[in-house]
Amino acid sequence: MSATTLPDRDRLKSPKTHDEVLYDSQFAFLFGGQLCFVLSNMVLAHYARWVEFLGGSVADVGWVMGLGAGLALLARPWIGQLINHVGARKVWNIGLGVFGMSILSNVCLHSMSWPVHFLRASMMIGNALVFISALTHISQRAPRHRQTEAFATFGSAGFIAIMSGPYLGDLILGAGQRTRADFLCLFFVSAGLTLLTLFLWSFVKPFRLSSPRTSIGIREFYFTSQSHWPGAVVPVCIAFGISMTVPFIFLPSFVDHSLHSENLASPVGCFFLIYGGWGLFVRLLSRTLADRIGRRKILCLGLLIMAVGLWSFLLVTPQRWWLLFVPAILSGTGHALCFPAINALILEPFPNSIRGTGSALFTVCADLGALVGAPLLGTLANRWGFPAVFFVAGAASLFAFLFYVWSSVPIWRKQWNATHS
Repeated sequence: MSATTLPDRDRLKSPKTHDEVLYDSQFAFLFGGQLCFVLSNMVLAHYARWVEFLGGSVADVGWVMGLGAGLALLARPWIGQLINHVGARKVWNIGLGVFGMSILSNVCLHSMSWPVHFLRASMMIGNALVFISALTHISQRAPRHRQTEAFATFGSAGFIAIMSGPYLGDLILGAGQRTRADFLCLFFVSAGLTLLTLFLWSFVKPFRLSSPRTSIGIREFYFTSQSHWPGAVVPVCIAFGISMTVPFIFLPSFVDHSLHSENLASPVGCFFLIYGGWGLFVRLLSRTLADRIGRRKILCLGLLIMAVGLWSFLLVTPQRWWLLFVPAILSGTGHALCFPAINALILEPFPNSIRGTGSALFTVCADLGALVGAPLLGTLANRWGFPAVFFVAGAASLFAFLFYVWSSVPIWRKQWNATHS
């Protein structure tokens, strides 16, 4: 559908066409802010170690992360509707404030108790406010035929942060016995990066769409999502959320408990250096590929590679710890291919004026995967060890791959018939 046929409320208030303004100074500020914000998050990839330092177990890690994701999940529908009403810029400012204050409040914790769950949930709610509003803003800037490219390019900032954030955290915490002062330094660095994000995004101009005045409650989110339901990609996104708990939640615990990390040189940092570096390479190489050959095909390929990558963790032992590079490369490839494709497929049915709801639906699905996956995988790790974690997470990706191929076959057959008729 061309811009001239869209209803007035769905037209972007922009002095130029999308193709002219996709990459400009505004995009540069957005990219820089995203880099700092994801770096702030990735420095805290060691949060599982903080939970254990306070006296928690691996199962506690799963519950802290899972319950945090659950509370953030409940907030996301309202966040999407709020973005539709007040604009992405105001919402991400609120989110950066919530996220930063929650990080700094961790310095008040001295033992494993309910405030740990509360602060982790607050961090994830702040993260949700920022993440959903940033995705919405990018989706509104980009033309429909370049959505996947826009998400891929913007998300490349995340891979740069994935490369450097955990390694920086490793340098701060060090190997062997860690002290409270080490963790406090970690939180101060993360909060400083959040403040830098706020500074960079202050240069981004508000980008509003006129939209009908409706309720911002859960009922409106439900009916809007139902009216523009993206289909089979929704359960795939949930499975993707389950898979992401392995590198982003359980990896530090796996290294500490199974690889005797005090004898190794920054294994978590090295893993993410490879994961992020290779993922960035794949992301940049494939950023326009999905819009040319089809998002569904790219997503199916990414899910299959992700499953193999998660199972390849089974190759890693204390004697062969260097084999961490195998799941780093494979999982990084799967992540790079899946994320922009899932995002674009979920947002595709939503008009520009209600993209906040579409972005919220995407993050609701991913959080639901983390909500289910983190406690389940944490319990499996506590009872049967980490091999059970890797097997189940890989199986989730494989089932998602098989399901999405099955659901896509009629669409591919229809496209083939239309092309050859």
